[in-house]
Amino acid sequence: MALINSFFPQAKKVALDLGSNRVRLSVPEINFFLDEPSCLAVEKSSQKVLAVGQRALEMSERPQSHIQIFWPISEGMIVYPTQALTLLKIFLSQALPTAFFFKPKLVVSSAAALQVVEAEYISELLGQLGVQDVIVVPQALAAAIGAGVPIAQAAGASVLHLGASKVEAAVLSVGSITAWENSSQAGNYALARLQALLRQKYGLEVSNMSAQKILSDFVSVLPGERVCVVAGKMVKNNAPGEVEIKSIELQPLALSWAEKYLQLMREVFKKTPVALITDLIDRGILLTGGFSQLVGLRTYLSQELGTAILRFDEPDLLVIRGLETVLAHLEQFKESAGYL
Repeated sequence: MALINSFFPQAKKVALDLGSNRVRLSVPEINFFLDEPSCLAVEKSSQKVLAVGQRALEMSERPQSHIQIFWPISEGMIVYPTQALTLLKIFLSQALPTAFFFKPKLVVSSAAALQVVEAEYISELLGQLGVQDVIVVPQALAAAIGAGVPIAQAAGASVLHLGASKVEAAVLSVGSITAWENSSQAGNYALARLQALLRQKYGLEVSNMSAQKILSDFVSVLPGERVCVVAGKMVKNNAPGEVEIKSIELQPLALSWAEKYLQLMREVFKKTPVALITDLIDRGILLTGGFSQLVGLRTYLSQELGTAILRFDEPDLLVIRGLETVLAHLEQFKESAGYL
């Protein structure tokens, strides 16, 4: 055992951000960080795992009849338990080859609306990975911690977290979430709507990868006059083709998403005490999650809500950074109201 310890430090604390599109796993004690697509490819007949993460994602872009692609996490819930455990065991083994000797503690993200029973289910399921303790932290709370918000204070803070499959608007105070609203009109929903519009308006089918690039680089909540050429498959004859797209023609679609997020924030504010609302005017609203980078969204929300909207570098990493902070102050966090 001494020989093993000399090569693998006894890293006992793991942070895990379970996203619908990406899994992020961090072991700060050994400076290990993993950021991979949360999918795996299996052979249909034997159920043998062929690839996980990025390699599995690349397979999903080029479907084959004998390969099945699983995305075992959706809207903060584990929808395919067997496949999720297989995926996480592979990822965890990359970080902790000796995990079963040292029984690490695991801090994992969840949806804000998760009930106690659902949190217990996640804890019990992830316990099968060989960990000794599972602490479940709402994503909005973790994102606020990652942004440096002193959540233990009585002063209120507000987060609009835009992930791949879930949007959550939340108000925080004294280490817990006091009010929240959520919607499934998140990044994946927007991607599907964009692809549908390109088919209907332009007669063009594009891959998820191409649609994601258009969504990131070209689509805006605010009016614009840009033009780009997009390649894909023409619907009318299934042949390769290119079409010219104007940003102004996509703007109403993006605006509809922004209006939904504005509605979520207003619904949360209805549930929020006046004293905390006053705090939000002073402190602004945190915009977190990968889809928060939608062009023009920050400006639109600021204009409509009349308050500052704060966005950070790498907003998609705020949850995992917050979980790392929780690891560093684990006992204090477990004593707080934020502990499920």
